[in-house]
Amino acid sequence: MPERALENLPRVEAHEHDPIEAVERTIAGMPNPPAIEHGGTKAFYSSTADRITMPPRNLFVSAEEYGSTVLHEIGTVASVLVG
Repeated sequence: MPERALENLPRVEAHEHDPIEAVERTIAGMPNPPAIEHGGTKAFYSSTADRITMPPRNLFVSAEEYGSTVLHEIGTVASVLVG
């Protein structure tokens, strides 16, 4: 891609923050937890792949924003399993 075209693309702001220990413990303590992959720009759970896809951590403004999003997806996993 030409440099001139790259200059017109929006800039993505990256943030550095440490994971929240309680969130990490919650995920680690799940029986048969789904795989969690980081990539893309949307968070979602795929029941067919039994996988949560999350945007990279550094795209979240804070550790709390990341934690609440991943816990929301964990809640989706639970609701699918319960039916």
